[in-house]
Amino acid sequence: MLRAVAFSVLVISAVNAFGCTHHQTIIDLTSKVEVLTNEQPEPFWTQLSKHDNAFLVEKPEPRIRIFRVALPKSVPPEPVLHMPLVHQSFEIYQDGRLIYSYGSMNGAGVIPWRSHIVPLLTWEDHSEVTLRVFSRVRPVGAANIYVGSKSDVVLVMLERDLAKLLLSAIYFVVGLISLLAFFRTNHQPVFLAFGIFTLLFSAYAVSNRTNEVQHLLLDAPRFWMYLEFACLYTLAPAGLWFLSHVLPRVSRGLRLIIVLNLAFAAGSWFLHFTIGLDIVATVLPGLMIALATSAFGLAECIRGAIAGDRTSRLLVLAITCFAACAVFDSLVFAFAFAISKFVRWNVQTTPIGFLILCGTLSYIVGNRYVEDRKKAELILIETQKNLIRSYQRFVPEQLFSLMNRDSVIDVQLGDASQREMSILFSDIRSYTTISEALGPTENFAFLNGLMRITGPVIRNHGGFIDKFIGDAIMALFPGPADDALNGAIGMKRAIEGYNAERRAQGQPPVSMGIGLNTGRVILGTLGEAERMDSTVISDTVNLASRVEGLTKYYGVALLITHHTLVRLSDPTRYQYRLVDRVVVKGKTEAVSIFEIFDGDADRETIVKINTQVDFERGVQEYHARNFSVAREFFQKVIRTNPNDQVANIYLSRSEHFAKHGVPVDWEGISIMEGK
Repeated sequence: MLRAVAFSVLVISAVNAFGCTHHQTIIDLTSKVEVLTNEQPEPFWTQLSKHDNAFLVEKPEPRIRIFRVALPKSVPPEPVLHMPLVHQSFEIYQDGRLIYSYGSMNGAGVIPWRSHIVPLLTWEDHSEVTLRVFSRVRPVGAANIYVGSKSDVVLVMLERDLAKLLLSAIYFVVGLISLLAFFRTNHQPVFLAFGIFTLLFSAYAVSNRTNEVQHLLLDAPRFWMYLEFACLYTLAPAGLWFLSHVLPRVSRGLRLIIVLNLAFAAGSWFLHFTIGLDIVATVLPGLMIALATSAFGLAECIRGAIAGDRTSRLLVLAITCFAACAVFDSLVFAFAFAISKFVRWNVQTTPIGFLILCGTLSYIVGNRYVEDRKKAELILIETQKNLIRSYQRFVPEQLFSLMNRDSVIDVQLGDASQREMSILFSDIRSYTTISEALGPTENFAFLNGLMRITGPVIRNHGGFIDKFIGDAIMALFPGPADDALNGAIGMKRAIEGYNAERRAQGQPPVSMGIGLNTGRVILGTLGEAERMDSTVISDTVNLASRVEGLTKYYGVALLITHHTLVRLSDPTRYQYRLVDRVVVKGKTEAVSIFEIFDGDADRETIVKINTQVDFERGVQEYHARNFSVAREFFQKVIRTNPNDQVANIYLSRSEHFAKHGVPVDWEGISIMEGK
């Protein structure tokens, strides 16, 4: 947007440079002015070029001079006298009758610059206008004087200043855009500085004394004068403030220069309103300070350009172009009378130079805005990634893919899918006893320490943790059943390593029960619009939870169902034994459960391998109702491995059934009432 505006101001500069065609109905009376003294009258602009500097020439005594001009015979409709850009007190008489006055004829007060449109009395044959002009600062002369219809004069004023008004409007829009960018980019000061700078120049372009149309907008010459000088004295420090935010490095004197400019402006206003100092008298020192400020800013840009900064190079070119235009116009103005003998030059190049400068600054700020937007977008993208990663620590990413969703953002309430997978439940044994000896912080440290060593094992075997349930874990393995079983064995081995560290620290070991089951499950989201969670539901999940609970009853670390066993690629790779056929609580169908003792302590694994034949013979005799024979095999197992809780359970059952017999419908299935 700022680049487009920069291009627009360059186009309008052509209009400002070459101006508009004046209406032929307006008559220039300047050359017909007759002075009623012996001195030859000079056009007002000629006086300025020779005598305007009150600091370099001796001040003349206040004087009043009288001029007379004859009006043309033809009377235009609504006749007016037009006197552009006058800085003197005067009275106008038509045929001896006072029709207009401006300022005080005794020199009191400040006389602001302004253009005048004086309504004339109608005349039939001939008429004349007399001007009484007062001045205390410069020799008194007659201003340029035109006569014509009011509508034509107003139209000429509008045409002459139209380009300036359009440029001022564009500067104003650029300033507003910059301020908007300031509020939309985390309050980047470069946009605020550029916005203030362009708004100041917009106000200066409207209030500048060379504009006539300002008095048509608001007939308040003192207001326009004050606004012009206020903008003039703050443009330089505002520009320097802007440079401080775009240059790679600035010297320590930058702030001092800015403060010096503002102090001079404040001092000028203070003297003006307290002792009545003419604000125009501060122009020369103000321009000198502004020139020094501009030179300082240019030096900063040159230093950045030498260092290789592209922005500094653009600024050097733009400021140099602006300075060249300003110097050229100053020379033309200083030697206007001599130049007019050879060529009539009405083009002002300073606005063109400033347009180039403003366009360059707009381009720089536009680039900064685009860069900041890109940075903001990158930060937003990275923030979103971090947010998604944070969500994934609560809701696993694998769950999204299983529901055919890319991320948590795409998950909707009610999303669901069905597939086969293995479910793992694990629980810490005797956690209540352990937690009673720990404080709140130690409890969480203990649990997080366990999760820290078991979580990676699950992930490394293709699984992911669906949820933590207190000291328990629910994990899902979408791949082969071997992944789930290997993950469970890996968890057992990790716990063994963890216990070795605890024993070295004099702490009791930790035991964990793990249950595995494989089958069809339904994955989906449950809840309501403001709160929902992912979950897995099916009999497969419930059975896995019940099997994990049976590890405590049978005194083993890892139990799997026959659903998992039959899905293993090669069950003979593992050390396992049939533990029982059970009907868990809440179910009616029996399931066979197997102990996997891979990953147990070496001594426990060896004794289970050595007693496995006797254990399996005992189970066979048990199911064949040969309880006395079964009892002998189980006793043999217990003599070798007294801690074999499964063998002890079968021994107790065999003795009970041998003594009391079995029910008529007994099939060797154990009914589990507990979870």
